Amino acid sequence: MQEDKARADAEVVAAEGRVRSVQERIAKCSILAPIDGTILRVYARRGESFSTVTPRSLFSLADASSRHIKAEIDERDVDKVSIGQKVVVQADALDGKRLNGSVVRISAMMGRKSISTGDPSDKSDRDILEAVIGLEDNTRSLPIGLRVTVQFLTASSLKK
Repeated sequence: MQEDKARADAEVVAAEGRVRSVQERIAKCSILAPIDGTILRVYARRGESFSTVTPRSLFSLADASSRHIKAEIDERDVDKVSIGQKVVVQADALDGKRLNGSVVRISAMMGRKSISTGDPSDKSDRDILEAVIGLEDNTRSLPIGLRVTVQFLTASSLKK
């Protein structure tokens, strides 16, 4: 009887070890997102090979619970923009509606212009400073990637 119990206990321990091993293998095959969000685009399909030696993106993922705008500030205007500054945002898709917001973050480093305005006279060789704009209005219905125009409000523009 004692031998049967010892044998059964050993079988349980061995089975638990096999379960842990399978769970570890499953975990290595699972994809976990670093944030809660919405998958915007899928770059890989089930069955495709993937290597950790030369990793590539599997998905584009975004936190769609709120919308922010990435704005580029021309090098001539960097001293005119500050965190907390009010802005007005417009887009062709908004049918004239204006959205209110404010500057929530400004990059510490200048960079190259990456947003095209579509204006042929616009100089693309200027350096810019990137700013992130938080919107006050409910903008969850706006599509991600929508091109907008941001007007940074100054003391003189607020008086008008």
